[in-house]
Amino acid sequence: MAQKKILVFLIPISIYAQDLDFDGVEDKFDKCPNSNFSDIVEKDGCKVENINREWNINLLYGNTYFQDSFSHFFQSDIQYKSISAGILIYQDEIDYTFSYSINWEKYILSITSETNFNQNYSISSDLTYMYSNNFTIFGGYIYSSFDISKYKYFISKSDTFFGGLSQRFGKHNFSISYSNSSPFQKESTNIQFISSSYNVQLLDWIFSFSTTQNIVDSEIFYSSSVGFQY
Repeated sequence: MAQKKILVFLIPISIYAQDLDFDGVEDKFDKCPNSNFSDIVEKDGCKVENINREWNINLLYGNTYFQDSFSHFFQSDIQYKSISAGILIYQDEIDYTFSYSINWEKYILSITSETNFNQNYSISSDLTYMYSNNFTIFGGYIYSSFDISKYKYFISKSDTFFGGLSQRFGKHNFSISYSNSSPFQKESTNIQFISSSYNVQLLDWIFSFSTTQNIVDSEIFYSSSVGFQY
């Protein structure tokens, strides 16, 4: 008999009975200890079905740190199937985002646009190959015309190519990527970055931390965030 998750009821039970994935089955009897919050499970803790919602609301709050400068950002978007639209607030600027993804067997193609309706915009596309359920390879291209040159490495117009891989261990995910940005100004040189990130999913919450290092002068950007999906 399937057991549905009722969060308010299960929190005190989970603390007492050590049910860390909140599925109503004690960890010592749970054969699938990392089930998602939306899973409906049997008595052994393994899912029999998943509650698929056509609509999702994603909220993200985070901060960045670079050269003694500490900044905050907030992002919110509404997702309907493979389409999402939202806003990104960074310091005193508000950007609007739109994305569309196509799934075909083990491949996922995503196209994303971002603008603040002030002659600034960016368009990106990336392709992800799901080698297995836990290992993916990705790559893509970004054209940017955002005028945020107050930051040393972000130039108003540039072409950027990137690629990397991602490995998941249960609810933990690690990724590493390389990017090469070519500014349109002839006097500027290409900028190369190595990025690494880690995130963990706890129920419907996602906590992440990432670093991005310039290969030439070794300066590093730091970023951390917490997200929630409803």
